[in-house]
Amino acid sequence: MKRMSFSEEIKSELVNLEIDEKHFHHEIAGFIKARGKLIISKDGDRLSIVLSSPYTAHRFRMLMNMEGERSEIFFSTISRLGRKSYMILVQIDDINDFLRKYGIHLDDPEYLPSMDVEAFRNFMRGMFLSAGSVNDPTKSYSLEISMMEGGSILDDIAEMLSKMLKINVGTSRSPVRSRLYIKSGKGIVKFLEFIGVVRGVIRYRSLMEQRKIKADVLRTVNFISANARRTGISSKKQVDAIRYIDRMVGIDSLPGDLREVAILRLKNMELSLRELADKLGLESKSVVQNKMNRILKIAEKLKKMEDGTNRGAGL
Repeated sequence: MKRMSFSEEIKSELVNLEIDEKHFHHEIAGFIKARGKLIISKDGDRLSIVLSSPYTAHRFRMLMNMEGERSEIFFSTISRLGRKSYMILVQIDDINDFLRKYGIHLDDPEYLPSMDVEAFRNFMRGMFLSAGSVNDPTKSYSLEISMMEGGSILDDIAEMLSKMLKINVGTSRSPVRSRLYIKSGKGIVKFLEFIGVVRGVIRYRSLMEQRKIKADVLRTVNFISANARRTGISSKKQVDAIRYIDRMVGIDSLPGDLREVAILRLKNMELSLRELADKLGLESKSVVQNKMNRILKIAEKLKKMEDGTNRGAGL
């Protein structure tokens, strides 16, 4: 059996929520705004809703059944690009009267009725169920509602969500599609809580924490690796300088404090300056760093003297 996507898991919880008898028509309005298409034919006006999940289709049918005798529902499945979709056709006696009840005006598609918090909650639940998706948070923080025609209505909805939930909500448009999106993990959690998701939010938070822990571990490993590379490069440079001094004039020619550091470095090439300082009983690695810098300068001076001698011999 094919495993549900994260979006399907969230929607499977939402479709089983008890229908709000006082505000169910706002949820219907959300479905219609996002996925509704008017079909006018000789057989009468029909409203077509195409949904990607049998669960959301069943939810819409349940909502429409609460309309009583004023609508007749036809159910069929269609296949698009190998994916199954579910079309619901609602036969309506008076399409204008029917749509106006849900705050939808044929002469003003961008019209959005004023709604209180509970009405807006149900409206957004309908929109998300019919046209929304949310990514698995271990992969990316992304929730969006995508409509064939959105226009300024999505801007109005984004503004309402931003003010009501105190989250960042964006919109975008292309010639064929309009999108409302949330790209923040905390923002997505607030939205899902708002439309009634409970178990899915607990799982989302858990996956967010797993992602954070994984990212923290990766940053720590990268930091340690980078430090190890820097320590290795620095240590090699210091060891090469000490060996050069030993070859040219002998390590015993170094002042006592520098000789002690040089010998310790040759015996402990893998240690950091902090660790060398600990072995020497010094409080700060900067003291060891200063001594190493003096050793490097001595080696550099000896190399210049050697280069000068070699050039003189060549003349």
